[in-house]
Amino acid sequence: MLIKLDVFPSCLKTNSDGTRLVVGFVDGTIRFYDTTKFDEKTEQFEEIWRFKTKSSIRGVEMDEGRSRVYAVTLNRALCVFDMETGRRTRCILKCHSSKPMTLCTLPPTALKSQQLATADESGEVKTWNLDADVAMVREWKEQSEEINELTVDCKSNLLATSSDGTLGAYDLRKAKFKLVISIFTAIGPF
Repeated sequence: MLIKLDVFPSCLKTNSDGTRLVVGFVDGTIRFYDTTKFDEKTEQFEEIWRFKTKSSIRGVEMDEGRSRVYAVTLNRALCVFDMETGRRTRCILKCHSSKPMTLCTLPPTALKSQQLATADESGEVKTWNLDADVAMVREWKEQSEEINELTVDCKSNLLATSSDGTLGAYDLRKAKFKLVISIFTAIGPF
């Protein structure tokens, strides 16, 4: 099945059962779709809501437990949207000193109720508690180039891959840096 889009997409994320899809676009639009309803004539999923930001969307994430959609933008904003209505509930304008690249939700075992991790082009990783009036942030600057992907393993470690050839591990329960493994060293010479 091919879906027609009128703007170039830059990122996407589905919920756990695949019935909802959030897509970020290069024009700064975020669209939230119902994937169970497909219109054959227009070749599109049913759009539940959309929101237009001022800058290109770099990454999106869904938090089903809190009914939130998160997005990071090219102009360094971190935005939080209500999943049901699409209303923006919070926007931190300069969430990083460099352009953010990626984000991921965190498990409930993270220290100090941290819910989200973001990473930028300079290798900086941050975890966020966005429920507090003033966002509580933890920062790590262990990697030196852009972070391409963030994920959480089964032991509540935040893993970050970087263009500098390293894989970083951050302990979310103790809020401390664990290690950086050079991918080039780990696989050996060719």
